[in-house]
Amino acid sequence: MLEKKILIIEDDHVIGMEIKDRLETLGYNVLTRLSYGEDAIEQAGDLHPDLILMDIQLAGEIDGIQAADKIRDLYDVPVVYLTAYADDNTLERAKITEPFGYVLKPFEERELVSTIEMALYKHVIEQKLKNNERWLATTLKSIGDGVIATDTEGRIIFMNPIAEQLTGWEQDQAMDKSLESIFCVIDEETKMPLQNSDDQVIHRGTIERIPAETILLSKDGVEIPILETVSPIKDELGENTGAVLVFQDNTERKKAQRKLALQNRNNQLRADLWKLASDKTLLEEELIKKMLDHVGPVLNVSRVSYNKLIGNYLEDGKYKCIIEWCKKGTKSTLGVTLPAKIVNYFVKEKITVVNRESALERIPTAFRSVAKPAIISFEKLNNIESILIVPFRIKNELIGILSFDICKDQKKKPEWTDELKSIVLEATDIVATYITQKRTQDDLRISEERFKTIFQTIPDSVFIKDRHSTYTHVNPAMEKRYNKSFNEMEGFTDEEIFGEKIGQQNRRTDLKVLNGEIVKEEYSEQVEGGETIFDVVEVPMRNQQGEITGLCGIARDITERKKVEMIQQVLYEISNAVNITKNLFELFKSIQSYLGKVVDTSNFFIAMYEKDNDSISLPYHIDEKDKFKTFPVGKTLTRYVIKNKKSYLVKTEGVKKLAKNGEIEIIGNIPKVWLGVPLKSGAEVIGVMVVQSYTNSSLYTNEHLEILELISGQIALAIDRKRAEEERVRLATAIENAAEGVLIMDEKGSIQYANPAFETITGYSLEESKGKISRILKSGKKGAKYNKEIWDKISNGEIWNGYISSKKKNNSSYEEEITISPIRDEGGKIINYVAIRRDVTEQKRLADQLRQSQKMEAIGTLAGGIAHDFNNIIGAISGYTELTMDDVTNENSLRNLQQVLKASHRAKDLVQQILAFSRLTEQEWKPLQICSIVKETLKLLRASLPATIEIRQDIQSNSSLILADPIQIHSLMMNLSTNAHHAMLEKDGILEVTLKEVEIGAEMALLHQELAPGKYIRLSVSDTGTGINPEIMDRIFDPYFTTKEVGEGSGMGLALVHGIVKNHHGEITVESELGKGTIFSVFLPVIQKEVKDKTKKVGNIPGGDETILYVDDEKNLVRVSKQRLERLGYTVVGTMDSIEALKIFTKDPDYFDLIITDQTMPKMTGAELAQKVLKIRPDIPIILSTGYSELISKEKSKAMGISEFIMKPLFAEEIATLIRSVLDKNNRSEE
Repeated sequence: MLEKKILIIEDDHVIGMEIKDRLETLGYNVLTRLSYGEDAIEQAGDLHPDLILMDIQLAGEIDGIQAADKIRDLYDVPVVYLTAYADDNTLERAKITEPFGYVLKPFEERELVSTIEMALYKHVIEQKLKNNERWLATTLKSIGDGVIATDTEGRIIFMNPIAEQLTGWEQDQAMDKSLESIFCVIDEETKMPLQNSDDQVIHRGTIERIPAETILLSKDGVEIPILETVSPIKDELGENTGAVLVFQDNTERKKAQRKLALQNRNNQLRADLWKLASDKTLLEEELIKKMLDHVGPVLNVSRVSYNKLIGNYLEDGKYKCIIEWCKKGTKSTLGVTLPAKIVNYFVKEKITVVNRESALERIPTAFRSVAKPAIISFEKLNNIESILIVPFRIKNELIGILSFDICKDQKKKPEWTDELKSIVLEATDIVATYITQKRTQDDLRISEERFKTIFQTIPDSVFIKDRHSTYTHVNPAMEKRYNKSFNEMEGFTDEEIFGEKIGQQNRRTDLKVLNGEIVKEEYSEQVEGGETIFDVVEVPMRNQQGEITGLCGIARDITERKKVEMIQQVLYEISNAVNITKNLFELFKSIQSYLGKVVDTSNFFIAMYEKDNDSISLPYHIDEKDKFKTFPVGKTLTRYVIKNKKSYLVKTEGVKKLAKNGEIEIIGNIPKVWLGVPLKSGAEVIGVMVVQSYTNSSLYTNEHLEILELISGQIALAIDRKRAEEERVRLATAIENAAEGVLIMDEKGSIQYANPAFETITGYSLEESKGKISRILKSGKKGAKYNKEIWDKISNGEIWNGYISSKKKNNSSYEEEITISPIRDEGGKIINYVAIRRDVTEQKRLADQLRQSQKMEAIGTLAGGIAHDFNNIIGAISGYTELTMDDVTNENSLRNLQQVLKASHRAKDLVQQILAFSRLTEQEWKPLQICSIVKETLKLLRASLPATIEIRQDIQSNSSLILADPIQIHSLMMNLSTNAHHAMLEKDGILEVTLKEVEIGAEMALLHQELAPGKYIRLSVSDTGTGINPEIMDRIFDPYFTTKEVGEGSGMGLALVHGIVKNHHGEITVESELGKGTIFSVFLPVIQKEVKDKTKKVGNIPGGDETILYVDDEKNLVRVSKQRLERLGYTVVGTMDSIEALKIFTKDPDYFDLIITDQTMPKMTGAELAQKVLKIRPDIPIILSTGYSELISKEKSKAMGISEFIMKPLFAEEIATLIRSVLDKNNRSEE
């Protein structure tokens, strides 16, 4: 056994030493003897005695009682008092200190030992009790259940923290209060109070378990489901001394039970609905009715109805209730209608919950006064508290709504929880899916029947072959064409049916189609009576996997169309011959040549008739037998046609008969067949066109007669025009060489003459302009009033001079200066007007360039101001985001904040793009995916384009990189899209943008010299507009070429696009069809390089312990930067006033290691502040930041002695790295 350590406090030295000797003799370890209470307190903590013998009366300022009290509080050491005498007051004071014994002086050795041993034993027992109490208290406070203990009277004597949390009462507040006043429980169903079980437990002495449907009402009135057990507290004799309640929060368990019940209910409902949907005998409305009958009771709503949309969705439509389920006692709404204009505000989302107030809030203010009475009336009439509305769509078409109503008088109303909404949507989708499938099947059946009907009745030949070119289907037209039945063709190839030559030819075509091509071709077949021409289209047929399984072909007989086309071609060529031949003889020769394509013209002549002298001339005569130099005037077949004013087809027998009857005289050789057609100008015959044959009486037929009659009108017109042209040539010689365009107009403004310069300027020939009112006199650009002013002035005999915007024949615009002078006859009457026109487009272009330059300068100024303020805003957003990311540990929140930071980086790039577009900053070429630029451009365009233009996009997001300037790509995209917009100004249209990665093969590379074989990004912009005139297709990329009105376009858009494409080593192609639209395709070469995420941090952000002066007039930027830099270890002094910053620095220049200052600030700019600071301390490093400034640049700042120049916004890693770099560089220079 260890020796007990005793500390003696006795101011009498003799007594103290005596006690010390006795105790050491008895085996105790006496530590020391002290005389003062102050020393006792100090030494007790250092010596750690097991017991202290303390004299009550001590020397010094405090006595033994005071010293013992202090020692008990500090060290919990047992004290035994030594005293010779003590009055009552002293004893009472001593009792308060709870001594472990008293020893009276003088004392016996036995008495001293027994008192010491008893005190030591008593102290050991007390320590065990205290340890047990601490263990029990810790256990009760740390368990997860609430614990409340009461005495036999039901008063609370203990509460652990969980009990405090659940009841809302703290233990100090609840002590000695009755259990009923603190622990209030009610029945979950009835909400009636329940009697606490502690009395029963105390009297019975048994454990009671409380039902699971118990609700605890906390002090704040919160209802908490609990599980509770009450047990008696017994003493060592088994007597009940109180009760203990152990209870726990049952909320999560209740939630789990409800969730399981809800899942079971929903699964059963799903199973029932799918079973209904599988019943193919149900009609659509029957299925909807059964769905409502199932869903309504399960969801415990008052009423479920299907309201069908009747009429137009956007105009006068209405929703009518045609099917419903109602809870017993709920009013029916069958037949009730609501205007679609009101309901449409509630069908924009997948599901909407509304009551009267929220319904009115959804309706625009302007329409609210009209809709409010209808909504209130509907609510009152149908006793509605709230409605859940689900739009019912089939194939993306809204056909009605489902309405789930809760009425005001319903008991136990359900809540519109996410689970309830989910099952409603799922039930709706099940029914909609079934109806969609059924309708699709019906549509497929109808489509198949329609295809079969078309296949059987179409007059074109239709055939289907397998991959071996074996016929599997032919339609009746095909059978008729080859006079073969389907059974004779099915299973056979062309070679087996038509022979080796045709079979092999057709097989070569089939192989192209079976390799994926669409083949369009014409071919002819010799049939009885001539040649038949077919237009054939063959396309590949694919299965569901996209594999080619065969081909389908359609052959259309285009023989008649080809004849008409040939006649049209002849007509065109004859009309054009007027312009390209020098005289009538050449014109007649051309006519013979062109007619030879449709009629044999080996023997051909044209006789001209002059009515004034009743004479016939023979200006053109080609004949293999008769070589007439002059034409006889007698009764010839030609005069016979002129006389009767109609065509005549006659053979030898007919000629002889006419001669025999005296109607004609035979001159020259009699032909086997003769055909003459009158040439008429209006109603008058001006000549006859004749073809004849001396060898073949069947060479000409009535069909040829009809052809020549059809063409004769154009020939007569051509002759008239040629005659008129020769006339004009003679009259216009005097002014043909004028540099300006010259027009001669009649008194009504019709053009009579235009010189070559006019055609050079406008593109219009005299033939095209003659007889038309000059555009000068009917300018559509400036309106009727302006036209009248011109006409009034010149018709009054005055000279008019001015500028007019005009269009050339190729539809390009130009500016001209015009002077119009009247021409009078001898009597002073105005008979003509002469207009002299001068092209001043170049002068106007230079003026437009000046205006454009000024406009871009203004845009640049505006963009600079926006960039400065917007970069400050981005800086605050990104700064606080990065600070928050440092503090957040939740993964979801961190990902969300990373998206904010990523958006800030995009915003920063966007500002740089705006500045570059405004020519305020230079952009570097870098590897990039242009999909994001294309998408952002389309977002910008959507806001500026009219709603009549639909934007479609097919953009490959994971396309490869190209080396590009993002601003130039943005400009390219904007110009192509704007060009497409202008092409669709006069009608609705579709602007479609596609971005795909493509492989350019050798074949295509040969067509485009700029493209080498390899991978490219293809950007296509198409429109459904007017298309591009083929005549100007070669000029669309020329600078300043435009088809717009003057002032509406610079003519630089497509030229700029072409330049950008060439800068990027790409190619641009154009496909266009008048009236249908245009496709511009840009090919840009792919490079191989990975794209790095700007928001990804690399390594740790560097910090330091230096002192920084931070200056910015934006309060948020100062705050966020101060926090950010202080987290990196820096000491930061921040100010929003540059004057104040100078004062701070001037007071103690050596205190700061670095200055970071904004450039654009009131009172004093950052550059000015830097200059003043450097004068005070030339070695101070300075970082100058700016959102945008025209006054400072990186080069200028370096020249001023500023260490670094950085553009806002400032991101954490970027600014931290720059600061560290500047400070380290400065430190090295000092060394």
